[in-house]
Amino acid sequence: MKQTQRHDAIIELVKLQGYVSTEELVEHFSVSPQTIRRDLNDLADQKKILRHHGGAALPSSSVNASWHDRKATLALEKERIAQKVASQIPNGSALFIDIGTTPEAVAHALLNHSDLRIVTNNLNVANTLMVKEDLRDARLYLSVPPGFWHSGDKRYRQRRFAAGV
Repeated sequence: MKQTQRHDAIIELVKLQGYVSTEELVEHFSVSPQTIRRDLNDLADQKKILRHHGGAALPSSSVNASWHDRKATLALEKERIAQKVASQIPNGSALFIDIGTTPEAVAHALLNHSDLRIVTNNLNVANTLMVKEDLRDARLYLSVPPGFWHSGDKRYRQRRFAAGV
């Protein structure tokens, strides 16, 4: 088996099992431990696996991609989700919009709604919704710990939310 084929097969095994030991790979491919270690080091250098002492696992998915990359990822699906969510929120609702690019897409989809009261901790959502005159007039609240900023009067009134996005 060629090295590139073995690398592809190692990646598939790691995806399938979550973690593979060096010993398992040596036995599976009938090659020396040194060959497997070189393969694992090469794949780790390419960021295709995460190298551990004695084996390999999938790279951590907790590494956060840039906002532009996340916004562009599955953009059409986010738009469809946003339209569906917006269609289920009646005018006059109070809602909380959380952080993330999908909730941001929901904010865009809500631009045609009226008389919404929105609390958000998402600066992009706040900026998106500030174009709506009815939200600029004391109906948009931005949670910025340790307090709240909102577009209108200086008081924050407790709200019951019809939805959380």
